[in-house]
Amino acid sequence: MQAGYGKSAENDLHAAAAAWLDAWADVLRLCDAAGISSIREFDDRFPMTQFLFNWSQDLVMALEDAGPGDGEAAQALIDFCEESLRRFPDEDQSLTETRRRALGEAYFDAGRTEKAEELFRSWLDADPAWGFGWIGWADCYLPWGGRAADFGRAEKILQRGYRVPGVRDRDIIAERLQEVCEGSGRPDEARQFGEQAERLRQKPLHPAAGKALASPPGPTARRVKVGRNDPCPCGSGKKFKKCCL
Repeated sequence: MQAGYGKSAENDLHAAAAAWLDAWADVLRLCDAAGISSIREFDDRFPMTQFLFNWSQDLVMALEDAGPGDGEAAQALIDFCEESLRRFPDEDQSLTETRRRALGEAYFDAGRTEKAEELFRSWLDADPAWGFGWIGWADCYLPWGGRAADFGRAEKILQRGYRVPGVRDRDIIAERLQEVCEGSGRPDEARQFGEQAERLRQKPLHPAAGKALASPPGPTARRVKVGRNDPCPCGSGKKFKKCCL
């Protein structure tokens, strides 16, 4: 794992991914030998320099960065996500959703568009309020990482998600719609979606005190690593890769 981080620091993503895939194979052998079926159990049984919970997400990002235009990296990401979802089916919801999104986009980058569409459709049929599911599906058709742009298809997907009552991360969907409108030469509509995104980001005020509602107290959870295309945790509303990454 540490060798992979060394290569990542040198911006040699392919070498980092190769080292980490070797480490992943070792993780699977340890899981088989010890009968482990959850990431938390692995981290408890095998304390290492890196938590499997955190490191596995760095592996996903390394394969995503190497994946566009690289069929071998895209297939490695497919294999990793499918194996991870199969072996660890009861993980944190955010982690599971991140794996699914990466899997769908990897199938798309591998040229298996119908499979990617099938996966996103099935996940969103089961949970239409998964905002980043709609975003991940639409991102397949946006010109990032060498992908060909299909703004019409991306907008259709985002609009479906935007209309879902109670959809999570609706402000980020509005931001994506802003980008789609900008990319397709519609500045007025882009500005409107940008304004909607900003309004959605505002916290509701307490009707009596006029103060922002605080989040209810709860148990401390392990932090899920922020993906490059996820909203930046600093609260700017920008994508992480365009803000604090």
